[in-house]
Amino acid sequence: MPTYKLTYWDARALAEVSRQLFALSETPFEDNRIKRDQWESEYKKDSPFGKIPILEVDGKKLPQSHAIARYLARKFGPHISLSYSSNSFFPISSYFRICREDSIREGVVDAIADQFKDFYTDHLPFFVVLTGLKDGDLSTLRIEVGEPARDKFFEYIEQIAKKNGSGYLVGRSVTWADLLIVDYMFTLESKAPGYLDGFPTMKKVKKSVENTPKLKEYLAKRPNNAF
Repeated sequence: MPTYKLTYWDARALAEVSRQLFALSETPFEDNRIKRDQWESEYKKDSPFGKIPILEVDGKKLPQSHAIARYLARKFGPHISLSYSSNSFFPISSYFRICREDSIREGVVDAIADQFKDFYTDHLPFFVVLTGLKDGDLSTLRIEVGEPARDKFFEYIEQIAKKNGSGYLVGRSVTWADLLIVDYMFTLESKAPGYLDGFPTMKKVKKSVENTPKLKEYLAKRPNNAF
């Protein structure tokens, strides 16, 4: 088995989806949480793009949070629709199940994750003030930035979840796109209760994802980071 080392801050943020993929697949990895001074003195000079997270696989470095999550999802299985049970997180008879339909589903998962990235960029000026990372007029930012970005993204994603009808965004089980969006929802709801009440289907998706057995166990034990 390869050795994995994931380097990031002591925060959920851009590394949390990858941590959850390790937890769901029960794959051992080094969760290397570093401080700002360590980044500047020890890690930055050897980083591929001058930023984190970075995943090392047998010493080979893979940067960029979405690239890391996509790699792990393909490696471990949840990138495509799975026959999930509490005892199996991997494709069953995968040689027979990987077909054109699975490829389309995989593309949809990637598209949802990429659309989330666009939303995240639009929503960020409100989010950094909401979480205390920056100072600003929270009420004004909520009205002018947060709510328009929220509504644009979540109205689309709400319809996708409704159409799928399984309690997940794609297929009948959790994908890395579910993990990505649900963790952000967790932060929003903890910092701004009621902020997502207009999207009941996505709140059901959040509940389905957080009740996935191995993930539920991980969530109960993970560090209590604010974001």
